[in-house]
Amino acid sequence: MLNLNERRHFFNKVLVFTNLENEFIRGSYSRILFFTSLL
Repeated sequence: MLNLNERRHFFNKVLVFTNLENEFIRGSYSRILFFTSLL
């Protein structure tokens, strides 16, 4: 039981981390598009 709980907790952490990473990638991507549109 505890092992399954730990695994789920780790999976949640990974999900949150990848979500933050995706937000960062999307932000930098839109920033790049913005700067290229200025040029």
